[in-house]
Amino acid sequence: MTSEIYIIGAGGLGCEIAAALLNTELKSKFRLIGFIDDNLKTDTLINDIPVIGNIDWLSRQQNVNAIIALGNPALRKKIADKLSNARIDFATIIHPGASLHGSNHIKIGKGTYIADGCILTTNISIAEHNLILSGARLSHDTIIADFCTLMPGILISSGATIASNVFIGTGTIIAKQQQISSNTIIPAGSVLI
Repeated sequence: MTSEIYIIGAGGLGCEIAAALLNTELKSKFRLIGFIDDNLKTDTLINDIPVIGNIDWLSRQQNVNAIIALGNPALRKKIADKLSNARIDFATIIHPGASLHGSNHIKIGKGTYIADGCILTTNISIAEHNLILSGARLSHDTIIADFCTLMPGILISSGATIASNVFIGTGTIIAKQQQISSNTIIPAGSVLI
């Protein structure tokens, strides 16, 4: 049985998630209804997918699935907080091209998207509303708190802890046992040892 789902945010990341939902085996699990976006008019088409409404419209719906496709952790948190009393189930979406080696020992919270080409080994904890984008690699015993964005191609070594609301830029390398504080922005190509 498929679940209807809305994508909050019709930008590039929203289109990436939409492509995964429409063009992979995920289409047997989710039926994409359209985008939710406060900055676009209803019925605008983005990659042939309609904008259905804005956040206020979505907050009045009942028993619907959604995922927040905004790379900015603070904006993602603001929207999740605004919808916290609504009857919305935030979906966890794992692209079939992602590899979860020890899936029985990987915890993934609601509202999280794991993109194509990601590799997660084992004993990993990922909290809620995280975006782990194409080609990210997470080694064993990694902990990621809520509302983090891990851009494409990052490498996180074993035992690293990422606190909430962290943005990690493309191609960043985080060495073993590193601790990243809340509300940190790590520029693309950084090496933390």
